[in-house]
Amino acid sequence: MKRRKFITIAGTGGSLVLPSLLFPGYTGKPDKTPGCTGAGNIMSSAVADGQGYLFLDDHWLAAQSGVSRRFHTAVKETGNPVITRQTDEKGIGPYVFLWAEKQSPFTAWLTTFVGESNEYPLVFVTSADGINWNSKRQPTDVFTVRDGNQQCAVYLYDDSGRYGDYRYLCAAGFRHTPDIKRYHWRFGRSRDGMHWEPFPENPVWMGPSDVLSLMWDRLKKKYVAYYKVWRYAGTTLDGKPFVTYGDFDMEIKGHVCHLFGHAVFPKREEVDVKLEYGGDTSDDGGGGRSDARLRTTREVAYAESDDFLHWENEQVVVDTPLDAPLGDQGYGMNVCCYDNMYIGLYNHFNSVTGLMQPKVVWSYDGIHFQMNKDDFFLTTGQSGEWDVGMIIPSCPVAANDGRIYLYYGSQGVDHTVVDMNKLHGAIGRAWLRQDGFASLKGGWVETVPLRVQSKKMEINMTGVIGVSLKTPSGELIGETVLRGDHYRLVPDIDLSACLNREVVVRLDLSNGELFSIRL
Repeated sequence: MKRRKFITIAGTGGSLVLPSLLFPGYTGKPDKTPGCTGAGNIMSSAVADGQGYLFLDDHWLAAQSGVSRRFHTAVKETGNPVITRQTDEKGIGPYVFLWAEKQSPFTAWLTTFVGESNEYPLVFVTSADGINWNSKRQPTDVFTVRDGNQQCAVYLYDDSGRYGDYRYLCAAGFRHTPDIKRYHWRFGRSRDGMHWEPFPENPVWMGPSDVLSLMWDRLKKKYVAYYKVWRYAGTTLDGKPFVTYGDFDMEIKGHVCHLFGHAVFPKREEVDVKLEYGGDTSDDGGGGRSDARLRTTREVAYAESDDFLHWENEQVVVDTPLDAPLGDQGYGMNVCCYDNMYIGLYNHFNSVTGLMQPKVVWSYDGIHFQMNKDDFFLTTGQSGEWDVGMIIPSCPVAANDGRIYLYYGSQGVDHTVVDMNKLHGAIGRAWLRQDGFASLKGGWVETVPLRVQSKKMEINMTGVIGVSLKTPSGELIGETVLRGDHYRLVPDIDLSACLNREVVVRLDLSNGELFSIRL
């Protein structure tokens, strides 16, 4: 199958807490609200001890009345892009940002593309404040496998400490090697993020395509991968519906497509089948065809590992509905642990328009995801702007100035453009209110019993909100009315006697807007 001349690589995941990150807009002044923990301490004990609850759906709600939910989009910073090509660099300029250390001194990797050699070099960069990345970009010598045709590499700063001073891990994707003729991944390690060596075991992982996102899942205590897998959905020549996932070749003659290769799901097996083909669409720039009869789409799969080298529990986790608009699909997904849940940015892609724009997804187990289908988290720029066509986001991070921030890249074209001379990579920055993915407004809500892990409650809100806490049996613990615009407001209700016990929270939102609570 024809492959696109360049790819997008999903960024690394991980915790969203940044202990000492100062972003634009942070003044260092404490919150003036009485009882608030204050913004002067970048990581407060209340945030560290309590458990946060977001209300992107009704998972934490037992009852409600008259409430509306609104999802919010990130705001692009004025002055973007903030990371561009340096004069001595080869390639189109950086267009993917991957976090490494999320505390001072901050580190990250930047990916670019060199068309004449069809390579995707990465550089290692350092920042004192997490904002300015103008220091010297250090090349990385990602390992190769003899005469292997390496396409890309995805890096991870390993928070688990499993491999001692090898704190940087890597998965390198190969189109083929002398011993394996299909796309596959091999694994490397590094002490400094720049100089790499293959793991002694040198295992091979077959299945993921060329977009992969890695994270250390602190909730599961496992390494987790979210990756692109191809889905082929159509009808056999004898009229039977057919769906399979994997790495296949296609031979198209007239209105017949001969599909053959290795399946990944629902089970690993050889596939050799002929399907109906409408012939009414062309290549979308990466080997996919959004044909009315045969849809070749990119979907998001999941796998987990105890050692980063051997992967299991592989399954599709975000699958485009078969009746979705022609061309709709997913081009990878970044996922982060966010308090007691998972929040991700799903790269929604339409192969007809060539546009790629992220949508917010969330899960409570990292496998079963829900999506805000109505809005994009970030939208592409207008014609002539640097980020037109495709948005490639990193995971967001919290800066404790009341906002979360993310870096996002673009190649300045949509995905159907294959003229390498039109590619111009750059990276911008965007922000959202802390915990501000969605909010509740109007009416009232009552939560399911929630376990208390802090002596004080915190609330992220605007307007006027009435708060009452009670035991699961209905005994009142305390109540108050809160006013203003605060992201870490502490009601005057002592929860010391409730530590490690469950409470029910009732919130009157008739004149206020709620983003999150923390207990």
